[in-house]
Amino acid sequence: MVAVSVEKLRGVDEAIVQLFSLFAYLGGDGIRQSLLRRGSNADLSPELKSALSNPIRTGQLVRELRRYGLAKTVSRAASSPAPASADKSPRLQVHRLVQWVLRDSLGPEQREQTLRNVQNLLAAASPGDPDEIGELDLQSEMGPHLGPADMIHSRTPQGRQTVLDHARFLYLTGDYENSRILAERAATDWAAADPSEELLGPDGLATLLARAQIANATRTLGDSKTASAILLDVYQRFLASDKLGSDHEYTLITGNQRGADLRIEGRYREAFRFDQGSVQAHRRVFGPGEGYTLRAMSNLAVDHRLIGEFAAAVRLDEEIASHYADTGVLDVESVRMNFNVALDYYGLGHYGAALQRLEEWQPVQERLVDLRHPFGLLSDRVRAITLRKLGRLEEAAVVLREVRDRTSRRFIATHEFAVAANMSLANVLRQLGQFDEAAELIDEALKVYRTDFDADHPLTRAAEVNQAILVRTVGDVERATAIDESAYERLQEHLGADHPYAICAGSSLATDRALAGRAAEALALSERMLELSRTADAEGTVARNGADHPYVLMRAVNHAHDLRATGEEDRATRLFDDAVGRLTVLFGADHPEVLEAAAGRRIEGDIEPPPT
Repeated sequence: MVAVSVEKLRGVDEAIVQLFSLFAYLGGDGIRQSLLRRGSNADLSPELKSALSNPIRTGQLVRELRRYGLAKTVSRAASSPAPASADKSPRLQVHRLVQWVLRDSLGPEQREQTLRNVQNLLAAASPGDPDEIGELDLQSEMGPHLGPADMIHSRTPQGRQTVLDHARFLYLTGDYENSRILAERAATDWAAADPSEELLGPDGLATLLARAQIANATRTLGDSKTASAILLDVYQRFLASDKLGSDHEYTLITGNQRGADLRIEGRYREAFRFDQGSVQAHRRVFGPGEGYTLRAMSNLAVDHRLIGEFAAAVRLDEEIASHYADTGVLDVESVRMNFNVALDYYGLGHYGAALQRLEEWQPVQERLVDLRHPFGLLSDRVRAITLRKLGRLEEAAVVLREVRDRTSRRFIATHEFAVAANMSLANVLRQLGQFDEAAELIDEALKVYRTDFDADHPLTRAAEVNQAILVRTVGDVERATAIDESAYERLQEHLGADHPYAICAGSSLATDRALAGRAAEALALSERMLELSRTADAEGTVARNGADHPYVLMRAVNHAHDLRATGEEDRATRLFDDAVGRLTVLFGADHPEVLEAAAGRRIEGDIEPPPT
């Protein structure tokens, strides 16, 4: 029947036969007529190219296919990951059974020409780099056709780039599994191809870019060690290539992942130095204000946060956010950059400003990002820990339980995001007096950190500080002391004495000393931690418009207790009254930690695991 229909169509117009033949290598969900027109400038059979170049002519051919019952108009697939398209052109669909029969009916030469037509058309219709151009709805339309069209084996660089762009699109929309699958298939085939063919072979540009995408997806799915090994090999091949080298655009873009791997490994200073050089190179190659340059700057801001330089981070992130604001476009990157500003405010202790920024952008985020997307999970966790710092403990606990459950459903239980969600939940449960569950969550987190990283990784040691606070809260000062002594020593060695994590560990150890009756040691240590806190936060006061950092004030409260314990009553009273008064101004008299301070108790300074 199909063969008969084709012969009838050939008697009408060869172009309609070639149009119909395309469906032998297109997906079964239908293709937009506008997408066919976008591909009209490709290297196609002359009759088909002429027809697709004329919208009226294309419409006539489509109507003929429908008249013969060979095609129909269908609506958008409900499962599409991208927002609904503004493109209202008809989507044409040929029944899958008809597609199979059609493919079998084509002779060898027709099959080869038709496949080449489809591959070239899709390559020409591709919107391009989803990071730079966007058009995610069009990328979504392209996806179902890449497999049937065997785009991985396209003979043109443009065809292979279409595959790479779609793998990146899948990554950006949160489909990491399929992004990795597509990139792995491409990398395997391209690496085995003849290296003399453009961009192919084990060191070919297309192969290396596919492997870089494998690393990206693998990292996000939780296997950071495998991702780091793949990426490092790819990056070194870029650097060693005569055609690429250190300043090639793709080398710089790929290098962004190297900085991320260093951060995940806890090598914060190395990541900082790497990304400093990367930003300079991006500005030189891409120019200031370009999208890739802004992304490199954003990575450097992450480094600033991880080494405790929150004021420097917020300056960079505010600059980046203003660039996106100037474009007038509300997209995921705009939301992400403003989220980064909120993270900086959190690190600065400017919790009210952090929550305001998060809530301002939350409606846009919810419109653009699926609840299961890592960015949505991360943003909601940060909102919850900010609520906790503002004293809204019950509300924070509800959000964190929901985030923990969503994260566990999306990723494996040992994923970085799942472990961080558990740690954040443990911190708030401790404050709510739910000690047993908090202890269980911290034990689980430490088990993962020690297995996936090592005993001296900053996240491991930070989790130990939280553990020490909890075991001290339930009365085991001796065990808390042992934990804090080890964490404090190793954090100083690894990150420096003035790093926020080391100061938190030292402050916790000072409390251990005080509770053990070692008043002179507690005084010396709490005085040192207060001095380091004030020095480290010197620039933060400006960023907070003159307001105090809550952790500095809390350490002043604790130091006042140590002064009183060693007989310096007058100094202790002045310092205590000033610190509690300032905390009250910041948070209000009903804030849990203000109440703790007013009741004469020491205040704890726990650590939230940071995004890397």
